[in-house]
Amino acid sequence: MSKLKLFRVVLQRDIDPEVTSWDYFMANLPQAKQTNAAGLIKCLSLSPSEASQQIVLRLEQTPQSRVIHNESLDKLLLLSASGFRLQWPAKLRGGPKRSATGKEHGDFLTQLASY
Repeated sequence: MSKLKLFRVVLQRDIDPEVTSWDYFMANLPQAKQTNAAGLIKCLSLSPSEASQQIVLRLEQTPQSRVIHNESLDKLLLLSASGFRLQWPAKLRGGPKRSATGKEHGDFLTQLASY
């Protein structure tokens, strides 16, 4: 298995629905030449765990698609939110988190995908 396929970095350990901008600096991100040659695409994954919601960057095999067939893979990003359910932080330290409504959840994913 290629070392590129093992690439995985936790970009953010907690997700705050009120944050509207995300900036990350990746000094060790594999070069586009390598990932394109290996047919890998960047995948931004939202963890589905209720205990810890994280944003993780990893490299995935490119899905077969006529839409991206001729695209430079390093310019694309796959967003994976399978099983993810947004939660609002607890109002009091140690208190329970509140699950987002369907609209809040959808709005958050739409906002994230628009970047």
